Amino acid sequence: MPPAPSPAQILTAARGMIAGGRRGEAAALLRKYLYHNSRDRAARKLLASLGPDAHPHPALSAQERAARQALLTAFRAGDHRTVLARAEPLLKRQPLLSDIANALGNALTATGQHAQAARVLDHAIRTDPASPDAYLSLSSLLRTRGQPAEALAAAEAALDVAPDSAACHVALGLAHLDLDATDTAETYLHRATELDPRAPQAWDALAKMLERQNRLPDLDAVLSEAEAHLPDDPQILLNRAVHLGRVNRHEGVLDTAACIPDLPPREAAILHVTRARALDALDDPDAAMDAFTAMNEAAGTFPGRGDISGARYLARVEHHLAAAARIAPATRTGTTRQPVFMVGFPRSGTTLLETILLTHPRVALVEEQPLINHLTDGLRPETLAQDLAALSLAEADSRARAYLAAFEATLGAPLDTRTAFDKLPLNLVEAAAIARCFPQAKFIFSLRHPCDVVLSCFMQNFVPNDAMENFRNLEDAAILYDRVMTLWTASTEALKLDTVTLRYEDLTQDLRGVITPVLAHLGLDWTDAMDRFHETTRPMVRTASYRQVSQPLYQSATGRWRRYEAHLAPVMDRLAPWIDGFGY
Repeated sequence: MPPAPSPAQILTAARGMIAGGRRGEAAALLRKYLYHNSRDRAARKLLASLGPDAHPHPALSAQERAARQALLTAFRAGDHRTVLARAEPLLKRQPLLSDIANALGNALTATGQHAQAARVLDHAIRTDPASPDAYLSLSSLLRTRGQPAEALAAAEAALDVAPDSAACHVALGLAHLDLDATDTAETYLHRATELDPRAPQAWDALAKMLERQNRLPDLDAVLSEAEAHLPDDPQILLNRAVHLGRVNRHEGVLDTAACIPDLPPREAAILHVTRARALDALDDPDAAMDAFTAMNEAAGTFPGRGDISGARYLARVEHHLAAAARIAPATRTGTTRQPVFMVGFPRSGTTLLETILLTHPRVALVEEQPLINHLTDGLRPETLAQDLAALSLAEADSRARAYLAAFEATLGAPLDTRTAFDKLPLNLVEAAAIARCFPQAKFIFSLRHPCDVVLSCFMQNFVPNDAMENFRNLEDAAILYDRVMTLWTASTEALKLDTVTLRYEDLTQDLRGVITPVLAHLGLDWTDAMDRFHETTRPMVRTASYRQVSQPLYQSATGRWRRYEAHLAPVMDRLAPWIDGFGY
């Protein structure tokens, strides 16, 4: 059997066919090759250069043509149920219908069936590698799954075949944004608005980026330009309402919000939280609570949420709590450098502390990344004590080294003489695994009034996951607070953790007085740049606190719960022991 032709030979043969006017044969050859070599950019670009000839054109019966049209109509209307019910039978008869495969992949994504969606979209790409649609759908799915590098590759493939597409530039901008390449992201998003000024997705993505970067004058300018092209578009109006709230024009928020028609759940949640913040600022707590409740109800119906369960996270906490008393404290010295873990309940001031610490030249800080997985992999919540006891010292050190390697990879630079700071508040749930692998690790525990914390968690439009699902109502938020604080207290006592507590209310009143002893405990000195933390240039703050950390210290968030005391009354019995225990 002769050897398979090389990629260079395939391209040479295809170019010869094109030069000879045999475009259909060239397209068939390239599609066959790309089916098995889907990452070959040169072949993909050459195929796309054939225009309409690049795509497969299967022979369809009249019935199949009608079924295809009906499915595409349902897809455009967001009728996922119809697509899920009817697409697969048609694809079994006509597997080359990449548009139907793309519709099915999107419907699977929207219903949380991500693994199956990825397989279907891969099929669409392999059968019609010159169409950008499935690449774009795959890029969006990969972003949802927390795979930004892979999402970028899919978006780049889309641009290969559709270089003048605004949608491809938006996908590239969003993928670069996830990778913190904000300058590159902005270039792509601006280019998308130039390619198609009437594409609301391009303006929306650019506006959201500028708002999260706290670049409010730039946001205003971009929205003014967008409004000139799309004066009544709901997405543009929504972004304008957000901007008005950021510049404290709260009556304007309510007026603009009243002009916005019904929105899909994700955008509706943004609208509700924007209204809620305006109502809170206007001192109308009852109306604000109604709007925050509507936000959480909308967030609970996001498409593509997948298998999210607040109860599952709570069960994990309970298993860890049951194990806490059976886990002995570390009695050895770690063989690697020991990180500092910044923990606390969400909305306790960890992002403020992070922004302050980032000004220190000896601090290397990674924000909100699941690096802890390198320590917890394979440890079962139900048998945590036994699993940790069975973990050999060599395996614990191996996990510690893998964690540090991942930390430096995420940081994008070696630690050198800097101290590693890992900021992910709910890592406190994994204190036992941390202590097993890093026996001399230090913890900074951020503390804030329990009522302010629980209320603030309820008021945030968090990205859905198992932990954040517990913040959809005040009762579940208070239950999680109680169980997490019980676990943390038990862990610090049983494991003899090296912990320093930082109280949010004290920090906002006396920055230097509170931070200096914390730094001393960590072997660091005060630097004057810390007084100017709010001037720190950061590419993107990825937590719900991004609005606050660009401001100087303020005390307006302290005691906010008192205006909502009537709404908190049903959970006060659960929070009262912690209010007293923490000295509030």
